[in-house]
Amino acid sequence: LISHRNTNVDNCKNTFGVTVTTEFEWSFQHIFSRYNTSGQEKMVSCQSQLRSFQGKYTENGAAHALSIDLNDHDYIVTFSNEGADPMEVSISNDKFDAVEETALDIFFSLDISEAALNILDFESLDIVETTYRTLGKAEYTVNNQIIECNLIGIESIHLSAQRCVTQDQTGIWVVHEKGQDSDGKYEVRLKDVVYRRLE
Repeated sequence: LISHRNTNVDNCKNTFGVTVTTEFEWSFQHIFSRYNTSGQEKMVSCQSQLRSFQGKYTENGAAHALSIDLNDHDYIVTFSNEGADPMEVSISNDKFDAVEETALDIFFSLDISEAALNILDFESLDIVETTYRTLGKAEYTVNNQIIECNLIGIESIHLSAQRCVTQDQTGIWVVHEKGQDSDGKYEVRLKDVVYRRLE
């Protein structure tokens, strides 16, 4: 998984914004089956609010896409599967507090040790109450560099996890995460960070 961040966002109208572009590819081999998935995602957030999201995916050779765009006070969500007509739904921005990708920005801005937020789940389009709780500090070594991060507990009906995050001028980074979701146990580790000035 490779993730790129750019803080020069043109469509944030002179407010702080971040563009995150992610590319990933996974392959799982079981005794009687094989699963391959790959994709590209691009998310633009302005002042911790999701402005747009585009994702293109391939699962076992089948292509599909998801796009989310803020239109006034509603999010327009469009699904498209290969060989089928696109499906579009509208979700009012007033019905939820954040999406998962911007939830920690909002939690930290509250400056409290625990908060329950209504989070919009991209996959199911359900709005899920999720509790975020500060658990202290931790240190992880990333490419021979020690990074101090904040340990956050996350609990919902779909997820139970501990996420260690750090923050810089581009926003919040996940350094380490370990938990269990509807697909089972998982672990994510940050392997390297490279800062590069764009010309």
